[in-house]
Amino acid sequence: MNANEPEWSTLLFPNGGDIGEVMVGSGSNTLAMLAVGTAGMALISNGAGNQVFWGKILLNSSLYVSGTLPTGNGGTGASTFTLGSVVFAGASGVYTQDNSNFFWDNTNNRLGVGTASPRDTLHVVGQADVTHTAISPDEHALEVEVDAAGHGDIKAVDITYTTGPLATGEDTEAILVNIDESSAGGGDVFGLEVIGTEGSANLYGLKAAALINPVLQLSGTFVDMDSALVKTTNRLTEFLNAGNDIVFFVDLNDTVTIGDAAKFEELEFLLATTASGPGVKPTFEFSTGSGTWDDFTPTDGTDGMRHTGVIVWEDSDIPGWNTGVGTEYLIRIKRNQVALTTSPIESKVQIAAVVEFSWLKDGKIKALTLQSTQTTGTAPLTVASTTLVANLNADLLDGVHAAAFSDVAWVGAWSGV
Repeated sequence: MNANEPEWSTLLFPNGGDIGEVMVGSGSNTLAMLAVGTAGMALISNGAGNQVFWGKILLNSSLYVSGTLPTGNGGTGASTFTLGSVVFAGASGVYTQDNSNFFWDNTNNRLGVGTASPRDTLHVVGQADVTHTAISPDEHALEVEVDAAGHGDIKAVDITYTTGPLATGEDTEAILVNIDESSAGGGDVFGLEVIGTEGSANLYGLKAAALINPVLQLSGTFVDMDSALVKTTNRLTEFLNAGNDIVFFVDLNDTVTIGDAAKFEELEFLLATTASGPGVKPTFEFSTGSGTWDDFTPTDGTDGMRHTGVIVWEDSDIPGWNTGVGTEYLIRIKRNQVALTTSPIESKVQIAAVVEFSWLKDGKIKALTLQSTQTTGTAPLTVASTTLVANLNADLLDGVHAAAFSDVAWVGAWSGV
């Protein structure tokens, strides 16, 4: 026999088998029939020199499974998840996580959005929007039900607000209510309504602590302005007349400039179409002279042209406001949002020049008139001070001046004690 030829030996085969049996090596040069396994079992190797066997594939064992099982095959598409992660469908439907921004604290039953350290049942770090369109009366976009259960210092809503280095010309609000009544034909709308039942507690609609001015009122009406530019194009006719609607803030850095011969403190934007997404992210400027501008931050009730609303400021916010080009007081708004799917379309734009009335923190009230409905028999005004009031005397109170009383010649004699 040639040394390079294979060596011959005897191989023993079983003499029969049943349906479903598998022929396997049972020993040196010996084959045997492996009995049929339980339904659903797989033929599993037990390593070199050991018999194969029927068994279940353990998905949690690296002996049987390697890699990541796709979601289409019943897996998660991920190898592991971080403790506390809320799993969600990511790209292509694959399970994924964002532990630092979507976190469940199972020990304390708390959900964190934007944080992995939730402090309460729901803790949101970042901005939150609630959008609701009513379909029937007496609905709530957001409802808070609180039972103080007899305890003191229980807040239904608690706002902690830090101004930071706020400067002149910047307005900011802890709560802003922007009411669009442009379609209303009547009715009453209350920015804040406080109601209560009878009982023994003292109920107050408003409490203003030390250093807080309780009320600032801007009294006026919306009227037409003298000029309106979209970039450099005159759009006064379109802005003043509903129905001549035009799109504006189409591109990055586009501007709208509103001007009038007199100062004004409010801008009303009635929008036929609102801006999409984050809005136009506007910045605001006022004219300081011909061709010169300065920045300021008014209250923007339109939220970047995402809503019909009013932009408002006080004259004291912009003490350097002077007439610009065309001898008009100008306000310029610029778009700073790069990408915008839908640009706003105006319906009507107007201004309001206002008179300021106030109730100040030192108790002073500035008002146009004070009117009493008290009936005769009760004094309508109580004054504790005996100090004389400048420019207030009997002539002004009864409308009769001293000249109305003529001198009378006296004939006779005086008598008396």
